[in-house]
Amino acid sequence: YPEFDLPEYKGIKVSKKNVEVSEDEVNALVNALVSQNLKPVTKEEQVIEKMDYAVFDFLGTVDGVPFEGGAAENYEMQIGSGQFIPGFEDQMIGMKKDEVKDVKVTFPENYTEELKGKDAVFKVTVHEVKVMPKLELNDEFTKSLNIENVNTVSELKEAKRQELLAKKEQDETSRQIDQIIETILSNTKVDVPESLILAGVNSFKAQYENQAKMYGIPFETFLQMMGVDLERFNQIAYANAYKQVLFTLVGSKIIEVEKLAPTQEDIYNIALNEANKTNTDVNEILKRDSEQIYSFLSQQRLIMFLLENKVEY
Repeated sequence: YPEFDLPEYKGIKVSKKNVEVSEDEVNALVNALVSQNLKPVTKEEQVIEKMDYAVFDFLGTVDGVPFEGGAAENYEMQIGSGQFIPGFEDQMIGMKKDEVKDVKVTFPENYTEELKGKDAVFKVTVHEVKVMPKLELNDEFTKSLNIENVNTVSELKEAKRQELLAKKEQDETSRQIDQIIETILSNTKVDVPESLILAGVNSFKAQYENQAKMYGIPFETFLQMMGVDLERFNQIAYANAYKQVLFTLVGSKIIEVEKLAPTQEDIYNIALNEANKTNTDVNEILKRDSEQIYSFLSQQRLIMFLLENKVEY
């Protein structure tokens, strides 16, 4: 690691944003929760209208020959949601329970190579028509959610308010941390070893190469899906690695100067807690995870130190 002088890292000025939660935001969360717990129910009049849910069988053929992926039984779909080939769902509107109908469509040009632009016929058999019920938000519904200490609508709204407030406060803390670190790093003068940067580039690149392998596609194709070419990716990787190495250099020195490094006892206590949770021998965890625990505690203490010594405006 190179020798360098630390810039000023105490009393860093950071902007302060008031964290507030509006009534509309609370209602949006509650309404989303209600929607998640709604399920379509059998419609009294078993005739499909737009946005109804239909349970049906279908068998698709091209020139009288079934094709792969063109058949299903008891398939449920909201009619009008646009999930199927253009024109398919429109032709189902007006169908009744137990009705059988040939739905004729043309596959779009951007479909699979085998089917694009071809005419197809789907034999559709409707089994049931459903509709989404209107669920009233009341205390009875609230109790059915089984949320601890939440039994009324007002308690539910307050719980969601606190949940959203906690997230916004965490986001604001993260924003301040980023601002503090950016200020410190921009004022740091040090020759960062190229070897450390390249090691970071290789690590960064390996993460995305592994993702490409998981999807079973070439790395260059994966980059195209991300909207970047190899040259731009390498630029991003280098900038990311440089910043990470610079933060490691500066952070390590602040930890050393301010004596923030965890002790062996600190590391042991974390390992013991994990051992008790997982019913694992503490020495096994220490042997395997000591470095990670040290790094985690060091970073945690560094962040807390910087936040405690900031100046808000």
